[in-house]
Amino acid sequence: MAWLFEDPTTVLVAGALIEVLLAVVFFRTGRGAILLAMGAVAALVAVLLLVERLVVTPREQVEAALATLKARLEANDVEGVVDCLAPEAQALAGEARSRMPQVDIRHVGIAQLEIGVSEQRGQPAAASARFLCRVEGQDRAGQSPYDNFVRRFTVAFRHDGGRWLVTGYEDEDAFGPKQRDHR
Repeated sequence: MAWLFEDPTTVLVAGALIEVLLAVVFFRTGRGAILLAMGAVAALVAVLLLVERLVVTPREQVEAALATLKARLEANDVEGVVDCLAPEAQALAGEARSRMPQVDIRHVGIAQLEIGVSEQRGQPAAASARFLCRVEGQDRAGQSPYDNFVRRFTVAFRHDGGRWLVTGYEDEDAFGPKQRDHR
């Protein structure tokens, strides 16, 4: 059902194609009943688009959690970033508290986002987000000549109390992945 709840493209394209076909039939036959069918198709497309907007899937919730984390990074809000972390990710919280004050982050760009969600009965829902990240910022001590940091990240999430919280991450550079155990 991802075609309905996560991306309106299929509904819009299918609706447009059906409307075009019905318009061709109407102009060839001149039958008024075709106009009613066109109205019904337009109403169905509108209802499906409304459903798509109102239903928030776990994948969209993870994407929103990642957007919140991105905004807090761009605001250089250390405690806001720590608030996005699961309680068991104490090492990751310590890393954020020690590293973030050393850098003035101006922009965080996320591309090629892929989100996978796992929901097993009796277990908290888990998810992973894999993406290419570009952080634009400056070393506050002025020791780094670089103002862009690009890596591919895989961030692990756990659903807890209505929120998706970060439990850990891996990052990859030209030399391959580096796993960080944040428990």
